[in-house]
Amino acid sequence: MNPNASISRFFKVYEVGKSSIAIRMGIDNTPPSDVLERASHHARTVLDPLRDQFGPLSPQSWYRGDALERQLTWDKGFRKWCGKNHVAHGEAAWPDYFALKSHPLGEATDIEYPQLSNRYLFDWIKKNTPSYDQLILEFFVPGDPTSGWVHISSKVKGNREMAFFI
Repeated sequence: MNPNASISRFFKVYEVGKSSIAIRMGIDNTPPSDVLERASHHARTVLDPLRDQFGPLSPQSWYRGDALERQLTWDKGFRKWCGKNHVAHGEAAWPDYFALKSHPLGEATDIEYPQLSNRYLFDWIKKNTPSYDQLILEFFVPGDPTSGWVHISSKVKGNREMAFFI
């Protein structure tokens, strides 16, 4: 698909797989067509309304293919999950962990608006987004409005509307 093709009113194909880490590491993070379909839904239902409300938005992280997800989570998130689930940290456990992730499906973005507190953004999304799967205020420090980021995921069907902080 053409990287400049639109997937929603405001977002293009190339934005879904855009990753400075993938570029630095030489990782091909091109999303497949099934991911682009889900990413299009996420853009139309979550990101376009945010852009309508707050202006331009460039997600920090959207699609993360297997290689990029490994790079980002292997030593921390995946290791922690393995410990919590009492499984050995390694290749045998990776498929189970990877299957739980929303970024590899194109259904999640990590976002910030420099002009807004991430807590304010989290609260606004919670009140004004009709359906999301998970809304997480990640690594926010009270008193530091720009700390952390907001993770939001949305599915075509089966959204759980879970909102929490980590």
